[in-house]
Amino acid sequence: MFQYVWLGITRMEVKMHEPVAFEGTLEPRAWPCFIDYSPLQPLIVLICVVIGSLGIAEEEQGVENVTVSNVDFTATSNGVRIKTWAKNSKSFARNIVFQHINMKMVKNPIIIDQHYCFYKPCPEQESGVEVSNVRYEDIHGTSSTDVAVKLDCSKEKPCTGIVMDNVNLALQLVNQLAQASCSNANGLANDVVIPFTPYIHGTSSTDVAVKLDCSKEKPCTGIVMDNVNLAFQLVNQPAQASCSNANGLANDVVIPFTPCLKRDILMT
Repeated sequence: MFQYVWLGITRMEVKMHEPVAFEGTLEPRAWPCFIDYSPLQPLIVLICVVIGSLGIAEEEQGVENVTVSNVDFTATSNGVRIKTWAKNSKSFARNIVFQHINMKMVKNPIIIDQHYCFYKPCPEQESGVEVSNVRYEDIHGTSSTDVAVKLDCSKEKPCTGIVMDNVNLALQLVNQLAQASCSNANGLANDVVIPFTPYIHGTSSTDVAVKLDCSKEKPCTGIVMDNVNLAFQLVNQPAQASCSNANGLANDVVIPFTPCLKRDILMT
């Protein structure tokens, strides 16, 4: 298995089943992306750009001041990824920039995974790695997974300073909207489309369609719901909302009733 780190890259193009086109140098090192073999080709690289795997050792050094710029991904196993072991750690990942990136049929275009575990059984712990000041700028294209942006951060040390600016990712299937998933992360979004939709309507397969389970120590604030209408998928069954330690505003119609949001128009 050949593994490399790319150094001094000014342009990179990554496509499934094809050689990596780049300008820069290669240096053999540990590389945390999977490499698979096929009888049809000598080597198939399921490549991604990964900051990790951090936190496998408690005293492991951190990673900082990294910029990944001008990359094209086609049909890859991940896009830009930060991953850490779910273990006690004093490590960190900070001051990282992913910018000017095109995605085409990419699984998990943007992902932070702080519950990574390769060897079973997995420890029932939260990651101690501190992820902070990560910027995603000018990232466009399509996702081959429903969730195009997944920020799965640690409860013990939530991700902070996450910034998304000019991000536009759509699901590659026609008429299907991409989704975003966010746990234990906070930051700022500027001009983000994943893609944008002016309303949230539909059915839920669970009784609770809206769940705001926030921290007692630091309650969620500034939550706004505008034109939300969700029903339980079973006929004649109303959906429910669960709300703890959150406050905000409900504009237009919000169904189901969400008690922690002040509302201008209320329908239940």
